[in-house]
Amino acid sequence: MSVSREEYRAQEYGGPGRAVASQVVAGYLAALAIFGGLAAIVYYPGRIGLAAIVIAFVAAAIGRTISRLTALAVAVATLGWLAGMIVCVFLDRPLF
Repeated sequence: MSVSREEYRAQEYGGPGRAVASQVVAGYLAALAIFGGLAAIVYYPGRIGLAAIVIAFVAAAIGRTISRLTALAVAVATLGWLAGMIVCVFLDRPLF
């Protein structure tokens, strides 16, 4: 008796539309990375921006099936870090 992947997943995780716990964690990490990328524009981009980029990459590694959100998190964190560095250089503010 063979069970298809969808049937196994429905039995294992409680339903066909239910998200896996790792996907939920990856979604929260991606949201945290987006927030950190936006905060890096205003505050210390050397600390917050790099941490947001690392968190975004971890979210991308964990949540392979939610690739749009994790790709957005990587892009926002990277662009926030870059914009924050530019703002700090032009306004003579501390980077770290």
